[in-house]
Amino acid sequence: NDVALEYISEISSLKSLDLNGCHRLDDHGFVHLAKLHQLEFLCLTDTRISDVALVAMAPSLGRSIKRIHLTRCSRLRASGLGLALAHFRVLNAVRLRSLAAMDSDVLESMCLNQGLLSTLEELDLTDCKNITDDSVLAMVTRLF
Repeated sequence: NDVALEYISEISSLKSLDLNGCHRLDDHGFVHLAKLHQLEFLCLTDTRISDVALVAMAPSLGRSIKRIHLTRCSRLRASGLGLALAHFRVLNAVRLRSLAAMDSDVLESMCLNQGLLSTLEELDLTDCKNITDDSVLAMVTRLF
């Protein structure tokens, strides 16, 4: 439950946290993760995180997170996802598989984030049906 995340957030040296499939957690618990200033890997695949919690955590976590997985997070919305990703400065791997919130507008906003583009090594958009060929081409063009 969310109380567990409150306790986990007290482990200040924690570098990796995988919550894949933890369906009982919600935004009340996720916001505690913003205290994990050393966290480099965060897997929220198949959780109930919303864009409200992700946006609230992003300014703090954006300085340390190198890898984030948000696959099948059905409560995320495009506007919140774009706002949150804008805070991540050292990401080198982003997994957004089967994420309805991932659309061309979010991909284009990622392209405008020079800090993100300079560190990104892996971008997984498997089964993101709301992305157009034009937005992928625009991203590739900016990279090269």
